Amino acid sequence: MKPSFGAIPTEGIVHFSRSVDHVGFFCRSAADIPTVMAAFDPRWTTGGDAERLRVGVPAGPFLEQVPAQAMDCIERALAVLEVGGVEIVRAPCLDDIEDIAERHRDLMAAEFAREQESMFAEYGHLYRPGTAAIIERGKTIPPRRVEEARQSCADLRGKLTELMDAHCLDLWLCPSTLGEAPAGLRGTGSPAMNVPWTHAGLPAVSLPAGKGPAGLPLGLQCAGRFGADGRLAAAVQRLEPLLRAMG
Repeated sequence: MKPSFGAIPTEGIVHFSRSVDHVGFFCRSAADIPTVMAAFDPRWTTGGDAERLRVGVPAGPFLEQVPAQAMDCIERALAVLEVGGVEIVRAPCLDDIEDIAERHRDLMAAEFAREQESMFAEYGHLYRPGTAAIIERGKTIPPRRVEEARQSCADLRGKLTELMDAHCLDLWLCPSTLGEAPAGLRGTGSPAMNVPWTHAGLPAVSLPAGKGPAGLPLGLQCAGRFGADGRLAAAVQRLEPLLRAMG
């Protein structure tokens, strides 16, 4: 689970981008989320009517990034949820996902370069090439662009909330990444499916959703309303046993 932006304090961590960094955690099951969150927030409550869920699937360019074979697997997961009584709404949104992603990358690179400025000046030759490239790129991004990108975080949060209100949605659903888990330990897959929720600071939970063509795990990402982490926790506890039946 990745709670709402700011829900878990970030003191003591080495930041990548202070405007979008979330502190998250892994659990064995969705039922463990309330216990972990209560340890961070004594006011935590899990609530909401999870028995009658109405969830949105972002229709349009955002999901068009997902390869057809992977999307077929996700569609099977959505069908399982529908059989289980979950209402699925295809809601057009995120038509400007390329612009959102570019602003997100610019913001992270610029803030990362600022965080690493003194260390990089002295030890830049020790950084991995990919990391060094992000810092060098971040140093070229003008302050006006950084402020524009920061403002877009709040703007996107507002737009997604308006869409949830307009369609009476409890949460959004999409793949956790562009396909099944990659083989090996070098990475966790493309972050493309995380971009809008992270940029907007929304809480998100990734649930196992069967396996892909190569027999590796697939994930279904559930994003809730900002600040409504307790409602999201209740919703994913309702969804998890339905998805578990997929193996």
